[in-house]
Amino acid sequence: MSCSLSLLTKKDVSITIGKCDYCRIKRAKNLIDDLMKIERLFRVYVASLREFEAYLLLSSLDSAIGWNDKSETMDDLYDSVFCNNVDVNYRVLSVLTAAGAYHDQRKAWLKGKEYREEIEKVFSIEYDKKLSYRIIEILRNHAKHQDLPIGNILYDSSNKYQHPRPEGASRLREAIEPRVVISELIKNGRLKSATRTEVGNIDKGYICLKSLLRNYAASMARGHEKVRQQTSDALTAAKNEIDAAHHRFQQEFPGEEKRSEYFLGATTTDVHGEEEVHVGKVFYRRLDRARAQFQGLESFERFYVSSEMIDNPETYYCDVGEVLRD
Repeated sequence: MSCSLSLLTKKDVSITIGKCDYCRIKRAKNLIDDLMKIERLFRVYVASLREFEAYLLLSSLDSAIGWNDKSETMDDLYDSVFCNNVDVNYRVLSVLTAAGAYHDQRKAWLKGKEYREEIEKVFSIEYDKKLSYRIIEILRNHAKHQDLPIGNILYDSSNKYQHPRPEGASRLREAIEPRVVISELIKNGRLKSATRTEVGNIDKGYICLKSLLRNYAASMARGHEKVRQQTSDALTAAKNEIDAAHHRFQQEFPGEEKRSEYFLGATTTDVHGEEEVHVGKVFYRRLDRARAQFQGLESFERFYVSSEMIDNPETYYCDVGEVLRD
């Protein structure tokens, strides 16, 4: 068996390393790849949540300006509502599926890891503490095996007065509220009975999906941050191993420092053929950037994203009258 470090773009620029050196480098790169996979999964989840929220905002705007207002008959109206329901369910399913993939693959990767217990404890605490977390978990199973998650959408167009008296200045609010139908959820006998009982005890007919998804997102963010914290030391050790390989290579080829950051590879050759591991520093730098993202998601349940004008004393607002005044 022979092992080496070389530029993937210039195979003749190489140095020989030992088998143990190669195995350490490979383990380090595998950890970096695994952590990047977890970050990609979390980003897919956040992207699906972002698309859901953006769709609701755009739909509210369309409703306000009459973008798709072509309803001439009741059939037209029913078609419009049906299509909107499908569009909302499509995006909710994307969020639920992405969350499920993140949980399943995270648990599979953590199996046998020394930091598994500390990480999973955070997700368990969120599950026990938050009804929204428990409902989302059964809603995902309901959507997978029984029916679409959203059976009802509330459309709201209402004046929000800036004064306690009706004649005061007002704003016209347009909003769309997807809702989970409680009666549909609790009659699904395949779902966890304890959570179904909790849902059945709610003295309302519907559950606001926005509140569920936003609280769940905050829980997901807290759990994912624990993944980052608990794997920090292992990642640092992996980066040190990659850095040591680069330092060793650059001592032999000082003119190739910049190129090696992107194209350094570790190779082993035996009777079974050749195996190559790409160990450029670019991979862990990308991972570092990914692990710094989505810090604000832990406060997602508090977010109020709006296109309202901001009442600022240093800004002039044309022809708005008293709309911005309390």
